[in-house]
Amino acid sequence: MRIAPHARLHVAMALLFGCAMSAGGYAGFRLGGVWGFHAGAALAAGALLVGVGISVQLCELQTKQFLDRLLQDDVRTEVTTEAALAAVGLDQAAVFPLTPEGVSATERRARRTAAYRMAADEHLPRPMQIAAAAALEAIDEGDSKNTSRELIVLRRTTRAYRVGHLREHDSQPS
Repeated sequence: MRIAPHARLHVAMALLFGCAMSAGGYAGFRLGGVWGFHAGAALAAGALLVGVGISVQLCELQTKQFLDRLLQDDVRTEVTTEAALAAVGLDQAAVFPLTPEGVSATERRARRTAAYRMAADEHLPRPMQIAAAAALEAIDEGDSKNTSRELIVLRRTTRAYRVGHLREHDSQPS
């Protein structure tokens, strides 16, 4: 069984404070008077300083784990999937404009070319390429209902490649 590093630091801090209190009490009992007071105060101050050091290490460790988790996620995949979704959406807007004659033929060709290039990008995961190709095919056919269905599939596929919400604790659901 592997114990998390932050849990070990919490246990070490609790043991350290317990030992310092026991040692201070023993020193006060054995030495008595002023010597006992000074010994107990010195041990408590030392334990406090060591506890603060352990707390700082704990914060640094949690920050490092948080940043490592961020860096391990595949950001490039997320960016390319989002760009492909945007390109397909722009192509859909060019083919099905909200106003008549809203998009020129030149702009329509440019959006179509960009969408096909993004759908064929080598950094795009294979399921995303398939979903983008199906959506572009539906757009080319001109069927708005089929296009809407394929875009829903494309959005769901894109959502699967998002890095996701950051969690403060491992037990907290995203």
